[in-house]
Amino acid sequence: MLNKSALLVINPADLPSLPAAIRKLQDIVSEDAPDIQEIAGIIETDQAFTAKLLKLVNSPFYGYSRKIVSVEEALAILGFNTLRSLLMATSLIGSIRTDSRILDAGRFWRHSFGVGVIAKHLLFKAGKEAREEALVGGILHDIGRLVMAKMDPKLFVWFYFERAVVTSLEEETEYFGFDHQMIGETLAVKWKFPAGIVEAIARHHTPTSAVVSPQLVAAVNIADMLCHALNIGESGNHYISSFHPEAWAVLGLNMGELETALHESVNEIKRSEGIFTQVSQAN
Repeated sequence: MLNKSALLVINPADLPSLPAAIRKLQDIVSEDAPDIQEIAGIIETDQAFTAKLLKLVNSPFYGYSRKIVSVEEALAILGFNTLRSLLMATSLIGSIRTDSRILDAGRFWRHSFGVGVIAKHLLFKAGKEAREEALVGGILHDIGRLVMAKMDPKLFVWFYFERAVVTSLEEETEYFGFDHQMIGETLAVKWKFPAGIVEAIARHHTPTSAVVSPQLVAAVNIADMLCHALNIGESGNHYISSFHPEAWAVLGLNMGELETALHESVNEIKRSEGIFTQVSQAN
């Protein structure tokens, strides 16, 4: 058994920094009338991301009948916020690589992507921006666990896999010095993610503590449980959130609406099998 002398300390300076292209993109998108050509030019400076973006926009996930061949065209179709979210998510994922013997990246991202898709569909009554936030918040909800695997692989493997028992946030804190929500929040704040996404990462196991975006956090919390129940991917953890009636109430759905949302989510995940993992692969 590993002892608590292995405790880690969260130091934001040790976490991945926001790429320069994203910093520029954030500044431009925040302007009243962002210039599509200028944004496309910034994105095109990163050839690897440009290739990933076009691969994604032409995937079954979006289902366009014709091939999208330029960043400008992709931007016109997806919108500024969606494109920025995709860039931030894939850049963050690409910045944190783990040994495949420690964590199965394909199954991890299938779970994360599944949570994002289900959370998006649970908010089908909300606006497009809220659904986009749910998708990104779901995809990144367990990013802290990936950082933990990177920082101390030996402790990570022992804690999550060799013990093969149900774990809790309290146990994570006992052995690591923090839980995966805390380190995920630290990274999301460093990257200046929108407040709602930061809260979804920081509160997805404790949705009743949400203040900024209770509906978004509730959607990610419920989606996480549903993904585990449906065995969609692998989060690297045996711990599943407790059911919070308050979180379910915040969503304002009946069972028929839940069934429809789940049916559409599962179909979307099947159509997009492997796409997000491919997009997030290292350069």
